[in-house]
Amino acid sequence: GKPIIVQGFSLGTGLALHVSARRDVEKVILTAPYDRLCHIMAARTALPACWLPFVQKWKAIADFDKVNAPLLMLHGGADGLIPPNRSEQFAGPNVTRIVVPDAGHNDIGSYPAYGAAIEAFLRAAATD
Repeated sequence: GKPIIVQGFSLGTGLALHVSARRDVEKVILTAPYDRLCHIMAARTALPACWLPFVQKWKAIADFDKVNAPLLMLHGGADGLIPPNRSEQFAGPNVTRIVVPDAGHNDIGSYPAYGAAIEAFLRAAATD
C-alpha cells in the first residue's frame, strides 16, 4: 500500500502520537509538540494543573515511547505558547529534533528552515 505519514501541529501532536503508536506508519512529523498538556497550562496560569483532578493531563510522552517510525520534531525557538523545552524529552535514535531559532508558535511555517527540514525528512529513505 501507499506509505502513511502522520503530521501534527501543536495540540494535534498528541493525537498524531496516539495514532502513530497504534498504527503502522512510515514517518511522523510533529510541530510544536508538548510532553504533557498540564505542564503548558501550569506555566500559563500559575495553577498546579498537573495536580488538579478536573484537568485533562494529555500525556503525549506516553505514546511517544510506542512509536517505531522515524520522527521529525520541529519547534520554534521563540515559541511562547509551547516553549521548545516541552519537546526535549522526545529523544531517541529515530528522532530528528530541529529548533527554528526565531520562529514563534504560529509563524514557524513561514521560515524557510521549516519547509526545508520537512522536505529533507520526507526524501530520506525510511529506516527500520
